[in-house]
Amino acid sequence: MITATSIPTQLIALLLLATAVSGCTTTPYTRHLSPSISGHIYLNGQAAQGVSVYLSLKGGDAYCTKSSFKTATGPDGEFHLPAQKEYMSYTPLMTHYLDEWAVCADISGDRRSLYSDNRYGMGSVINSVNLRCDFGSDQGSGQACKKIF
Repeated sequence: MITATSIPTQLIALLLLATAVSGCTTTPYTRHLSPSISGHIYLNGQAAQGVSVYLSLKGGDAYCTKSSFKTATGPDGEFHLPAQKEYMSYTPLMTHYLDEWAVCADISGDRRSLYSDNRYGMGSVINSVNLRCDFGSDQGSGQACKKIF
């Protein structure tokens, strides 16, 4: 039987349960989905200007066909892809995420995968990546892009 004194207790219990189930608070939250990625692209030892560089946040998109950001290399072959962010009007309590990203470029008319990585964990991707990519006839079977620390 519900009495007048039990209603506030039941209401408080219901509000606490709703907050726990929704898994969030009302504080705004910004989460990084990818690191900041910079680098240089060289073709046959020369800085490659005007090369289109793409960033994809879709898992399995090795050639960035579903890219979320595009830039081009400058006169010295340098490019910069800013960290992609997700803005939320609340702070989730359950903050484990799988983030995946891939970087690609149009090299001599072909879309090439330059770099990809992923991270599973709490919060945001916060590190940055710097790449040096050399494409040329002496490339052989090695990886064209290397992470520079």
